[in-house]
Formats: sequence, C-alpha cells, structure tokens
Amino acid sequence: MYLCFNAAKVGWKVGCRPLIGVDGTFLKGKARGILLTAVGLNANDLLYPLAFALVDKENGVNWTWFIQWLRISLDLHNGGKVTFMSDMQKGLQHAVIEILPEAEHRLCARHIYANWSKRWRGNEMKKKIFSCAWSTFEEQFKDNLKALGALNKEAAEAMVSYPISTWVRASFSNRCLSWVVDNNMSESLNAWIDEYRYLLVIRMFDGIRVKMMEKWAESEQNVRNWKGNYSPKCLDLFEANRLLSFTCRVFFNGDEGFEVTEGQDRHTVCLTRKTCTCRAWDLTGILCQHAIHAMYHCKLEPLTHISRYYHKDTYIASYRTKFAPVRGKRFWDTE
Repeated sequence: MYLCFNAAKVGWKVGCRPLIGVDGTFLKGKARGILLTAVGLNANDLLYPLAFALVDKENGVNWTWFIQWLRISLDLHNGGKVTFMSDMQKGLQHAVIEILPEAEHRLCARHIYANWSKRWRGNEMKKKIFSCAWSTFEEQFKDNLKALGALNKEAAEAMVSYPISTWVRASFSNRCLSWVVDNNMSESLNAWIDEYRYLLVIRMFDGIRVKMMEKWAESEQNVRNWKGNYSPKCLDLFEANRLLSFTCRVFFNGDEGFEVTEGQDRHTVCLTRKTCTCRAWDLTGILCQHAIHAMYHCKLEPLTHISRYYHKDTYIASYRTKFAPVRGKRFWDTE
C-alpha cells in the first residue's frame, strides 16, 4: 500500500529543496511489515513528510516499487534535479540507479561511521572522520584525511573505501542546496509517527493523515514568529558567517572576481555566479563569510542574496495546499 497526499506533493514541488530522505521502519503492533518512508526538509530545515508505503519486507524489489511510485508522485523524471539520502539499505541504491539514473545519492555519514567503528574506536578518530565529512572543498578534505591517517593509516584507508562522493561535502553537487551528511530527517520522521506504528494498517495511515493535516495548519501559523523574511535556522547560519566575515580581507580584480583572505586561507568569490571556492555558498544557498565580505565591499546587502528556498513566501507556499477533512468510517464507501 502506497500513500502520497496531494498537499505534500504540491507543497514539496513549490516550496522545498529537491532533497529526499528515505528509510524503512518496522510496524510494532499486530500488523506486521515494514513502513517505507520518504521525507523532505522545509525552509527551516524541519521535516516535511512526503510518502509512505507498507511492504512485507525491505528488499530490492519493494524499494524499486516504492521509488517508482515516488517518481510518479513528485514528477522526478530521470532524477536529474533531485538528491536522495539513505542509510545504505539493502537494494535501495540499486533501485534509485535503475529508476532515477541521474539522481544524486548520498549515504548517511553517521551510518557509515557506525559500521566503521565496529573495528576502530576513539574520540579523536571520530572527530577526524566527521571533519572529513564536513569538508566543503577538496583540499580541506585531503588535509583532514591526512590527519586521520596520522592517527591510524589503516582506519583512514577503510573510510575512503566508502565512495567519498556519497558522504563528503566536498564531493556533493549543489543541486539540492543542502549540505546535510546524515539522514536525521528520516529518523525524525520515524519518531514523529512512532505512536501509529502500533495500530492496524488503516488506523495507522489515518492517524498519520490527521497528524500531517495538523502540521500543515500549525506550520503556516509558525511563520508569524519569524524575525525577518528568512527562516530562523537560515539566519542563524548567516549570522555566524557574517561575524566570521569581519576577520576577512578582500581584494577586487576590477571585473567580477574577489580574492578574500581569512587567516592562512584565501578564496575567490564570484558574485554574479554566486560561487566561492570554499563551496559553502554553493552547497547551501546561504552566503559564506567570504561572499558576505565581498558583498560589503561592493556596498551590497548580502541578506537579500540568500536562496529563495529559505524565504518566508516559499515556506508559506509549501503549506498552502491543505488536507481536506474526512468523515468517519460509517460514511466510507466500501462496496
């Protein structure tokens, strides 16, 4: 059984970044089976439930079936504009490649670390591993990997046996404007619907529907508490970068290039293309400290150059299509 409500379809297409987290979770009551889930992120980086499917087991056949329906529901075509995030589930990666051959597929860095740490442990190595995952440009990744190798060469070699294009920010594309390296959104969704996983199937799906209906109504009200035109989490990152920008120095080439020095680092910024060689702006759509400093040099307001995906209007658009209330069971047409 597959479900993708129209309000979620429409809202995701008009107001969410093209990032989808997928996962599978067990039912806990008398009903048995696996609930496959798909979830996005809204403009404030909070979960945006998309689709659910009940299957007998988690395998390649069922993942292929689920991805096929998801492709139809969200008009994903060949996947050229979408990024998937998963926990290395059996058969899932092959299903995505088969159904959406042009999609980007990331793997949860925390899940990779959990597998890796069965053999190697230590807080220092853990810090180095996540420093590798959070590296936004290639040189930074190489430096962090070298530091990990200095602690344990064999452990570093084991980490790069996992394709770095799937768990290191430096290798991510900028198509979804998100630099997430973990699948927390799927785990948050599983926790969000946990109480319904004890129910029989129809009651479970109806409970999820009501919970989503309430979430859509509440989310549209929450925007009234925003201070400004961009989401609070977006502004938190922007403000942190703005403070860092005060330590930078900028040199303009007279055309469209800026050379921005930050401590021992030096990056180049192109405002017209909205890029920086640190790639933080490219990956998130939120200006890095180097781009902010270049903007101030040109007497421009950097806040107005944040991606539209974080804007209040985009957030509202993602919740504008509402869930229709449904009458009780006695009114259902079962013939």
